[in-house]
Amino acid sequence: MKTVRKTLFPVLCILLVLLISAPLWVLPAVGAVLPRNSHENDYTAAIVDKYDRLNAAEGKKIVFVGGSSLPFGLRCDLVESEMPGYSAVDFGLYATLGTVVMMDLSLSGISEGDLVILAPETDPQLYSDYFTPRLLRASVGDRTDLLKSLSPARRRETALVYYPALFDRIRRRNDPLVPESELYARSSFDEYGDISVTRDRNQMVRGYDASNPVSLSALNNQEFFDEVNAYAKKVRERGATILFWFPPINQAAVHFTDKEAERFTATLKAKLEVPLLGSVADTVYDSAYFYDTNYHLNDAGAPKHTATTLLKLKAYLGMEETVGFEIPDPPAEEEKDDRIRSDGTFLYECTAWSAALVGVEESVKGTLTSVTVPATVTVPDESSEEPKDKVLPVKQIADGCFADCKNLTSVTLHDKINGLGYGVFAGCEKLTEIRILGSSPFTIPESGAFDGASPALRIRIPRGTTSAFDNAYSGWGKYSSLFEEFDP
Repeated sequence: MKTVRKTLFPVLCILLVLLISAPLWVLPAVGAVLPRNSHENDYTAAIVDKYDRLNAAEGKKIVFVGGSSLPFGLRCDLVESEMPGYSAVDFGLYATLGTVVMMDLSLSGISEGDLVILAPETDPQLYSDYFTPRLLRASVGDRTDLLKSLSPARRRETALVYYPALFDRIRRRNDPLVPESELYARSSFDEYGDISVTRDRNQMVRGYDASNPVSLSALNNQEFFDEVNAYAKKVRERGATILFWFPPINQAAVHFTDKEAERFTATLKAKLEVPLLGSVADTVYDSAYFYDTNYHLNDAGAPKHTATTLLKLKAYLGMEETVGFEIPDPPAEEEKDDRIRSDGTFLYECTAWSAALVGVEESVKGTLTSVTVPATVTVPDESSEEPKDKVLPVKQIADGCFADCKNLTSVTLHDKINGLGYGVFAGCEKLTEIRILGSSPFTIPESGAFDGASPALRIRIPRGTTSAFDNAYSGWGKYSSLFEEFDP
């Protein structure tokens, strides 16, 4: 018996060592065996490309660090044309990864003479020490070398999700890749790390995302300030300069006054050991410059914000405050129709090109059980001299649209929907199914998107799209426990 114990003890020790060290060797081994990683063209998988570009760039660099407002709002080619002697690196990606993660990873490639511009979105999640270990783990795939750049605490948290991430990868190994035609895909980034997909105008029905207003009231986060100050110290130890800047902000979504903007800017100056390039008011732009969120710019908006950034940077460096490229005028916005249209069941708010579903006729609220949201609505074409109708696509579901439809059990959303408002299902206590026909996740509120529905609610999405919804910019990942795949 003693001999068995003596033999068993070293075996158990070896097994324990193998278990503890598994994150260092198992995933690369699994990656070599599996036919592919279904996450490899996810939007967040671009973190690997951005990391490699940052570390491969030679000479002095201007490194932009933050969330997705950077790839949607910068033209790094224009930055390089205005700042000779510097390479521009867009190291912004996705809010749910976390500002602190982007700061950690950027330190790997920052060196003497670099300029670092930290510009997170003015959102409580970005102005915090929040990050998502499981999403980060899935995003880096087999590139475990990136994780060495994390702070010790975040490296430990990421190690704890190693097995869930591994099992998730195995379970989804046959999922289809995100198509290269999708905007939110790894393939959408150019060599600088900017989004290169054409975005011709604001596609939000009302010109802004009402479910995510821009407020400054919840951004006084001391943990975030401490993280930034610690990061700034490390940047300066590398011989680089760090500056703090602001994202583009949709004027139509602003929920702060000029006085609040002044106080917020003063708070940052007092609490950050980092010079500010300007004020938060400097980057509030006309809604026509935006694309699909209150922080994402379209093709005209990106040069606009790039010019604003360069002018502030040149002023800080004592350079002539000019830019040699044209700043486009904002694209024409949709003409708004203040009248509410009705088709006898649903109520619509229309523009010249699209419509939003804003409510249900009171007379039918109690009788609705299963609803398919119309893909189009027909309205009179008042721009025509001859009486005729025009057909508008229905693109948004507005705040409180189905509120108090107490017998509603099922809702089907077509594939052109691009936004869901607050309180859409308030009082829909029998709602147990939301069926989504599109494979591209649309914008939903940051929290409480399905409040008011039955606790038994299931969200049915097209087969093979779970990965896309889990990693979507629009925040669907927090509802992954409700997902069920189906064949449309």
